[in-house]
Amino acid sequence: MVTPEELINHTDFGIEEEEVRELLAFHEVRKYRFRQVKLGSLKRWKDGHLSFLKDTVNYRFLHERNEETRAAYTAYCADPANRQDNPDRSPENYLKLQERILEEGYDPGKGVIIIDQFHVILGGVHRACILLDAYGDAYEIPVLQFQSRAARRNSWKIILQPLKGIKGRLRRLPAAVRRSALRRQLKTRSFTLLSQNCLGGAVYDMFGLPFETPTINVFIEDENFVKLAEDPAYYLSRTPVPVTERYVEPLDPSIQYPKIRIEDIEICCLHEKNCTEAIENWERRRKRVRYDRLFVIANTWNLHDDLSLIDRIRKLPVPHVIFTDLDLAGDDIVKLRGDLWYRDQRGIVRPNLTDMGENGKRLFEEQFDFLKWINENS
Repeated sequence: MVTPEELINHTDFGIEEEEVRELLAFHEVRKYRFRQVKLGSLKRWKDGHLSFLKDTVNYRFLHERNEETRAAYTAYCADPANRQDNPDRSPENYLKLQERILEEGYDPGKGVIIIDQFHVILGGVHRACILLDAYGDAYEIPVLQFQSRAARRNSWKIILQPLKGIKGRLRRLPAAVRRSALRRQLKTRSFTLLSQNCLGGAVYDMFGLPFETPTINVFIEDENFVKLAEDPAYYLSRTPVPVTERYVEPLDPSIQYPKIRIEDIEICCLHEKNCTEAIENWERRRKRVRYDRLFVIANTWNLHDDLSLIDRIRKLPVPHVIFTDLDLAGDDIVKLRGDLWYRDQRGIVRPNLTDMGENGKRLFEEQFDFLKWINENS
């Protein structure tokens, strides 16, 4: 049988002592090896069910990025059983982990992904989902593989697994193929999207690229965004300060978030827990900004349909685009097509452009060709 000391002192990978002892005790590990496996082969046990990673809530939250999958992952985080190894588990912290891994890479020396002989993950599900979302099924990663007696006792379930869930996997396959193709077609993988709302983050996610902008998990209203877009070098050289830890939307009190300020502009940090976290994330990301490859993404509803503000965005010297449901025209205007769009009580266009459509594409992908736009202006 494998001893904890063999693994703790190994030079090829890193693993916590407590985790090692728990895994070895439960799985009765006879031997192990450090090897390469394809991400598409990995599976997960959860609540008595065996699933491929693409069918888990952990993966779907990252890949689909809509209200349904966020709610499902939030419920997953609230389950005490899922917080035992990480009391701070949350959608926001998961996205931070994704950002760090995409920026720094997966380093097994700092925390190796562990699987059994049937490629069922024993440790590192979230890291594996991040890598799968970014690089696809065929991408190979180094893992620590156990030969587990406990796994052998459930081997009949592993044999039957390929017959389960195949319909869902086939339905999502085109999206994964298209995403990989988009990444390969990019002329550059380093650019800054200065976005008025969460759309910019979804575009980076579509390409599987690290965020090279601070406008992630935030929205910036009216002239606040126009000022930032007109003089990014000035505002991005300043340090934000807190405004309020909990701003309550007057027309929808269920929407609450922290606000921060940079000089005379306010930033609504919709997906941040508090001002401290929001400022830390902004400060870290602003250091990556590419002023030589800067693109601006605006929309008329967050500009409050103010034609003077819209005109100022249209006069920017950098590539820019404005999404709208208004009767506007021009090469820099994206008029939303179709009859599914409406304004909510706050005047925000619904559904979200980042929501997933029935065809497996995000709604914004049907409205505008970001690949072409970025390539033509790079």
